[in-house]
Amino acid sequence: MSKADVLSLVQTFALDQADTGLIDRFYDDTVISLSEQPLLVQAELVPVTLNQATFTLPASALTLHWCFYMNRQLDYMDLIDLEVLSPQWRDHIGVPVAYTSESEDETVFRLYPRPAVPSTAYDVLLGPPFGAGFPSGQVFIVYSHSAEVPRWLELAVTLRILTWEFSRESSHKDAAFVRACQRLATLISQLRTI
Repeated sequence: MSKADVLSLVQTFALDQADTGLIDRFYDDTVISLSEQPLLVQAELVPVTLNQATFTLPASALTLHWCFYMNRQLDYMDLIDLEVLSPQWRDHIGVPVAYTSESEDETVFRLYPRPAVPSTAYDVLLGPPFGAGFPSGQVFIVYSHSAEVPRWLELAVTLRILTWEFSRESSHKDAAFVRACQRLATLISQLRTI
């Protein structure tokens, strides 16, 4: 469902009392907060060139959740942890065991140590199924993205927006309605995990 459809649903539930500008911002805030949870995720193989240490996330990426190299999940390390390992950690070459994004801008992450070999070519159509033929030297990332909210999540997003709209100071502030929206959103979230 598109953003316009979700906002239309919000206006319907709010009996056209919701502030159009605010609910637009509430929608964006909701999608960003959902990116902190692995709900709206995308997975992608990233090729590695010789001596490449940094990688840029796709433009639609909001939060990097997991990073894999050679069938192994890499640990996230803070910059201070890497500095404790070695002040010259950026110069180390080998098989990556961790990644960080603290020393880079928000769309870039760095592997530690830097991969010693470039990745091999991989053809998804001809590769073995179920990950048995994980491409050698490729980085595999799983990230939240800023795509449209899936249909199964529409009502929860709508209820969260309604919670913010009806809890702010306005002529239609309604604490009972806010509590009902919060409870229903919690119920829907619990059903999702079943």
